[in-house]
Amino acid sequence: MRHFRSRVVKSDRTQHGVTSMKKQMLTKQILALFLFASLIGCAQTPDAEDGAAESGDVAEETAGDEEGLSDEPMSEDGGETAASEDAAPADEAAPATPEVEKSLFDRIGGKGKLQQFVDKFVNAMAANTDLQKNTTLASAFKGDQARHKQMLVDYFCANTGGPCTYGGKPLKEAHGSMKVSKADWNVMRKVFIHTLREMKVPKKERMDLALVAARQKKYIVQ
Repeated sequence: MRHFRSRVVKSDRTQHGVTSMKKQMLTKQILALFLFASLIGCAQTPDAEDGAAESGDVAEETAGDEEGLSDEPMSEDGGETAASEDAAPADEAAPATPEVEKSLFDRIGGKGKLQQFVDKFVNAMAANTDLQKNTTLASAFKGDQARHKQMLVDYFCANTGGPCTYGGKPLKEAHGSMKVSKADWNVMRKVFIHTLREMKVPKKERMDLALVAARQKKYIVQ
């Protein structure tokens, strides 16, 4: 009986030992799985970071293209190749010089163009039948036309930004004896515009030159 009990105790101890060993093996397997999973996770992390970095680089390059930044080719060491040894850095580039608006004198074509206009304009007024009805004005057209034309050229040149000086009489004094009426002025205005159109002067320049003349109406019309 005592021998039987001893065998039972040994059997229980053996079974307990087997169970303990199984538990230890299971524990080791679980630890191994966790370790394996950790190793896999660590191996994947740099790839994910690299992917995020690449996405950021693409976004920056796209933004650079939209902003018109330099698209010079890259050198082997990763730096931008110089387009020219003398080229200044972008932040040191000289500021753009603003364009200076041309004077009306230059836009019309200078003094030569004004001389052509005045010659045609005075001749057209002298031949106009409506203006000939004003005998005083018609008589003035028959006077020294060369001097009259020169005074008009100098006047328009000086008042459109040209390098001229008007040396004639004040307009009110010069036209006082001609007795120019509003009707006469309207005819002269039409002849003025018609002459510019015949010379194919652009509309803006026609209007600007007509404005120069219109400002003197109060000195000419009586």
